[in-house]
Amino acid sequence: MGVVLHRDMKSLWAAVCSVAVLGAVGRAAERAVPPVLPVENFAWRDVTSGLALSRDGRTIAYAAGRDRDWLLMLRDWETAKTETFGAGAGPATPVWTSAERVLYGSGASMDRDGRNLEQGEIGPGRVIASRIEGDRAGDVLVLRYDPLIRGRGQFSYAPAFPHVDRLVLRRGIALPEARNPGEVTGWLADGAGGVRVANDTRGVENRVLWRDTDAESWRVLPGLDFTRDEVVPLWLSADAATLGLAKRTPAGIWGLYGYDPKLGRIGELLLSHDSFDLYGNTALVLAPRTRELLGVYFNTERPQAFWFDTEMRAVQQALDEALPGRLNQVVSLGDDLKRMIVLSRTASDPGVFYQFDLGAKSLQPVLARRPWIRAEQMADVFPASFMARDGQLIRGYLTLPAGRGQRGLPLVVLAYDGPGRRVLYDYDTEAQFLANRGYAVLAVNYRGSSGYGRKFQDQPKRNLGVLPQEDLADAVRWAVAQGIADPARVAIMGWGFGGTCALLGLSREPGLYRCGISLDGTTDWVATLAYRRQSDTGAIASLLDTVGEPGRDAAALREASPLHQADRLTAPVLLVIGNGYRVLPEGNTAYVAALKRAGKPHEVLSKQNDIEGFNDTKGRVELLTRIERFLAANMTAK
Repeated sequence: MGVVLHRDMKSLWAAVCSVAVLGAVGRAAERAVPPVLPVENFAWRDVTSGLALSRDGRTIAYAAGRDRDWLLMLRDWETAKTETFGAGAGPATPVWTSAERVLYGSGASMDRDGRNLEQGEIGPGRVIASRIEGDRAGDVLVLRYDPLIRGRGQFSYAPAFPHVDRLVLRRGIALPEARNPGEVTGWLADGAGGVRVANDTRGVENRVLWRDTDAESWRVLPGLDFTRDEVVPLWLSADAATLGLAKRTPAGIWGLYGYDPKLGRIGELLLSHDSFDLYGNTALVLAPRTRELLGVYFNTERPQAFWFDTEMRAVQQALDEALPGRLNQVVSLGDDLKRMIVLSRTASDPGVFYQFDLGAKSLQPVLARRPWIRAEQMADVFPASFMARDGQLIRGYLTLPAGRGQRGLPLVVLAYDGPGRRVLYDYDTEAQFLANRGYAVLAVNYRGSSGYGRKFQDQPKRNLGVLPQEDLADAVRWAVAQGIADPARVAIMGWGFGGTCALLGLSREPGLYRCGISLDGTTDWVATLAYRRQSDTGAIASLLDTVGEPGRDAAALREASPLHQADRLTAPVLLVIGNGYRVLPEGNTAYVAALKRAGKPHEVLSKQNDIEGFNDTKGRVELLTRIERFLAANMTAK
């Protein structure tokens, strides 16, 4: 029988939330005010990739560097002696393709001793199967996309519907393995390297395809034909006897199920939570050899772990006792499950990698992701929730600047880039930067966010100009009612759709916000949808389903487009424009022109024609500096 994790009691949570958050304010206020840290502390990203443990547990592989300068590092488990290699290195987490060989960077591979270097074209980020036994041992299966045939400009194309190639690393060649039979978005292979599972799509629907051998044609698995947002294949055991699925429970929550391909039958529920999805921001832990599901890391208000394997459950308990108050996540395992890499982190600490030896009962730090970050100088982060105006429970996270008093703080509301995603309890660079400058930060999982079941996610479909904006505004009013926020000093800021929300908030809520910052926000949905039909064929069906069709939903699209509300803007705005493929240049040009015609105060920071955009340290320093100056100029006390 499957496991259903504890119920989140909405009424109890809502009743105690205000008390809990106010207590948190008090604890944050008791701390000393940290120094104003250099902008670079928040602009620098991780100086290491993820860590990958070799199959025999003797060597740890990782990449180390910054911006465009990276090295492959091979560290001996016993002695900590580290060898460095520069050829072909990049920021991707390396992949061990055999007992002795590692794939890294943009497609380079070498033996553990540094010999037999081969430079390929496909790196670890596209690997779908690296543990292959039998005649194909040492090869890896990777995704291959068709050549660029559409798009507009250097930054405008998103690949979709990949094929599968087999990389023969020692020969430095790629061989076709499985051609996409339709609009397949994902593949799974068995332990011998046979591609057995395909997630085929048709608009917003999907089905699961299967074949017993490479020579057979694809067929639909019984019970897994075209459905809408119901089933996603996640893992396949090495013997191909068990297919793991994410599947909606009767309550509309994503749970984990097993499926027997031989019998063509969905098995019992393996694991679910009755309030939070177990698909999306979820990490599965599979046994390296058998690909049996050992455990799951998932997110409720805070990160959680659940282990099916009793020995690994004991390991997790030991880790949590040794490193209390932290999320301790097993991220890489040796074949015998005795040696493992653990990432230990909090919402105020990006994390430290440890090596844990179960046999020797030894836990040793390896390296920090951002060694210059000191947790005691960072702000505390707390889950928060409130009831929206219609009684819907809305969750988010409150970051409180240390030592700044208990009431009347300047507040920045962060609208994440959604919908269909969610903010998590984790280290957030921008929130910590703002808190270091004295702002409280409230990140809101408005309606449309994933993680809370189908009903919550689907509520604002084809009407994005209303519910998400109301939820964000209600978040401000809740923070003011609790005494946390100074109602005269509230700003709104967001990336992507969050930037759209910021612009809409400034137009829809006069007097609520002192200023707003839109980072790559969409300003005209009709024009953007026409653009995305060409640049993002893999996502356009889902986007149209969420945002709306230009003909049928014209009124709602206009309501959700800041371009058509520019004359209603009530506060200064900083418009930040990057170079990503989702950014429509004409949309930003038209919006800026509309602001000028209406005489609305605005600033523009554009990297539209910059090849690095905000992806390197220099660009991020410029961005954070500009945000700091804009807020300081517009958030002074009246």
